Amino acid sequence: MYNLGVKIFSNINFYDRYKSLSEKTRKNDERLDKTQKKVVLTILKELGYESKFVSKGQFYRIVDTINDLDFNLHLCLKYGLVEVILGCKNNSLNLMFGGPASLICESIEYSKGIKSDELVKKPSFDTYEILKEIFKEIISLYEDMKEETLINQPA
Repeated sequence: MYNLGVKIFSNINFYDRYKSLSEKTRKNDERLDKTQKKVVLTILKELGYESKFVSKGQFYRIVDTINDLDFNLHLCLKYGLVEVILGCKNNSLNLMFGGPASLICESIEYSKGIKSDELVKKPSFDTYEILKEIFKEIISLYEDMKEETLINQPA
């Protein structure tokens, strides 16, 4: 399902959108090192998503099940950086695709024959307002991934 994943992420212009988000938010060296779980959960709720904090892995998890597909969005906030992990599992075919956003970008680069020496950096934030803006774009990518997956799922 690797090729399907690359196709889906390419179709939603994931690489350019995520890279743009990274570049836009990494202009400031200041970062909000520690976040309050309640505040982050409230921001996600304001954006329309119920999320759970997974303390064992130290990340926020959003899960959606549509038909036989499980969609996951994991957001790990450490040192003022947002690590994004997106994925989908087709339960009936037992197939999965996705991963950390930086590796998705690397896979897209590879599929297009682009040689890059460094990964696309994680978005950074110094206020909850900027974090909310980052979440808006990430959630937009997540929703587009879901929609594109439903269109392109294997039979």
